[in-house]
Amino acid sequence: MTRFEGSQQESLTVASKDTSRGIPLISGRTWNIQLSGVELSAARWSTETARCGESVAMTTRVGGSASDGAAVVFRIFEKDSDGQDDFVAEVPGTLAQGEATAHWTYRYIDDKDDPGSQDSQPEYYFICQLAGAEARSGLLEFRDIVEIECLDLFGNPRADAPYTLLLPNGDRRSGTLDAAGRAKVEDVPPGRYRLLV
Repeated sequence: MTRFEGSQQESLTVASKDTSRGIPLISGRTWNIQLSGVELSAARWSTETARCGESVAMTTRVGGSASDGAAVVFRIFEKDSDGQDDFVAEVPGTLAQGEATAHWTYRYIDDKDDPGSQDSQPEYYFICQLAGAEARSGLLEFRDIVEIECLDLFGNPRADAPYTLLLPNGDRRSGTLDAAGRAKVEDVPPGRYRLLV
């Protein structure tokens, strides 16, 4: 068992290490590990929810002996219901005036290795790494918008037609198209949809 001292005087005990990803397996929302003269804390996303295609900022407070311009890495993971979180991306960051920052744009990828992922919104966290120190963020949830436009065989809008949208998680959203044959359905999980009109 490896013992790390946290940057806020808390101690964290690492029960095991996921060698395929190189990260300690620690439960909980956030954690900080200090292994050098660098201290990382307050790892956070710029928002709690985002939509496909939106850029989100990742920031982490940096203390100790780190200098502006030092190499910072943000490793992003998808939280899986089966406990085997998936590595998604590694994004280089910048360090300036005591804060490490980077930006990431989410693109939907079907999570085939986690059968439970279709039942919920995808959630992501990042681990900021600098000079052997690490900090983990809280979770970021992704939601999407579906915009519907329905025309008949002659190109005319299907005005005021009822519709049902089948979501990737099995839920259904129903409504009525407007006079232009359009509708917008918000806060849906990313993925593939089926439209019944």
